[in-house]
Amino acid sequence: MKKNDFLVLCKKAETEIANYCFFAAINTYKKALELYPQHTVFLSFQIGAIFQPQLGYGEDAKKYYLKAIEWNKKNQDFITKKIEARKQYDVIMANVYENIASLSDSFDEMYLWAEKLWEINENEEILRENIESTREAQARGVQWKQVYFDLAQLYWDADPAKDPGLYGFGASIYERVLVNKDKYRLDRQMYSYCANGYCSLMMLNITRINKGLVRKHKYLFKSEMEFILRKPIHLLEKYLEINPNDTRVKDSVQFFYEIQSLNDHSVRRETANISALNKNSKIRIVLPLIISMFIAITATIELSSQLNLNWNWIHFAVLGTISGIIIYQIWLLIDKLIKYQSNILTKYLGNNQINDFDIGDSNLKTHCFICNSSMTILNGIININQQNNIQGCFQCENCGRFTCYECSDVTQKCKCGATDWVEKIYLLQERI
Repeated sequence: MKKNDFLVLCKKAETEIANYCFFAAINTYKKALELYPQHTVFLSFQIGAIFQPQLGYGEDAKKYYLKAIEWNKKNQDFITKKIEARKQYDVIMANVYENIASLSDSFDEMYLWAEKLWEINENEEILRENIESTREAQARGVQWKQVYFDLAQLYWDADPAKDPGLYGFGASIYERVLVNKDKYRLDRQMYSYCANGYCSLMMLNITRINKGLVRKHKYLFKSEMEFILRKPIHLLEKYLEINPNDTRVKDSVQFFYEIQSLNDHSVRRETANISALNKNSKIRIVLPLIISMFIAITATIELSSQLNLNWNWIHFAVLGTISGIIIYQIWLLIDKLIKYQSNILTKYLGNNQINDFDIGDSNLKTHCFICNSSMTILNGIININQQNNIQGCFQCENCGRFTCYECSDVTQKCKCGATDWVEKIYLLQERI
């Protein structure tokens, strides 16, 4: 297989992610993984980075992160042949260790992944704050599962101004506990707490994905929502077998079923709409022209009879054609005005109902509020051509402003006065 074929598959998956077709993207990456096992580290991370931040599937994400770690461990000779290759693998593995640390099953496992991350870059501060607070909690005798639940709370906030919107990361933690509930020895109260937290984050995350699908219009695929909702419905129905009177979880499961049903109708309606548009596109253009010509020629004949003009068919044809074109142009002008007003209304509604930050696009175009340099923020997915071209930055937790690497200082105040920052990753320079 050619290298270009691998790049084509990766580009296809990136396009599917941008269009919220996560199920399709996972299958594309899995196909690439079968054909190009030498790219196991990159592809396994990409799959995990869909399962965890995008879908809230922590158990599946961890499986692929471990696959990347295992391959990296066994193939050091292959990796270290070229310095550039080593740098690329270090960037990917740093992201793998950062993400898998939040999917740990114990204090020791979390510390292990943090140490692995710091071996790659001893100055990396992404996990250090969480590790310090975790060690303090452990010293106070707090159980791991409680620390784990507290970690899930860091990825979202009920206050929209402070909400980082990382619902998939938080849901992944609850999902792993629900899948391994016997291992975590959850009592009835903790089981209920976990299930309700999972409901809240999955509802927010699925709403985000649905908005993205609606925004992209023709990507309302039934298979996507069936795939995304399969595990939440299964886990919550198992919970309801033990806690049948939990109305909040019941309502959430009903909501998920309704989303599946709506999506099914949406697919049929969208298909019908596309078919109708294709069928009527010519009619929309030709029919007004025919009507305009008919009106113009009829009016010309009537006018000549009223004025007793002795015209032949050439006069009627020329004057009728000119009149028809004028009428047709007026029709097109009216049609454009209607469309313009419709677009203005749609844009207004869109700005009020679907905010770019709420939707959570894979990449976000923004700028540093200090030096005004352009930045492309990456939210979990790294392009195959961008592995060695990224840098860390900060985002203000309060107002959402960004600072580039050169301007980042965790001790400085944001323009809004806040001092709390969140680590992000951005492209140093766009490469096509």
